[in-house]
Amino acid sequence: MDWAALEADRTRLITRHYTPGRDAIRGVTIHHMAGNLSIDDCWRVWMGAEASAHYAVESDGTVGQL
Repeated sequence: MDWAALEADRTRLITRHYTPGRDAIRGVTIHHMAGNLSIDDCWRVWMGAEASAHYAVESDGTVGQL
């Protein structure tokens, strides 16, 4: 994770429930996703949810932008 540029290690963008123009990060909310999921697993879960802007952290510390 490049914290200075806010660039994740991996990017798997959610193509549903996206509203253009909401690109600015205004805050971070930490919540537990109730599982030991990979970035790809989280992407699959969030593709079916009515949500669009999330980051996931794998157990090894890899940060993925969803």
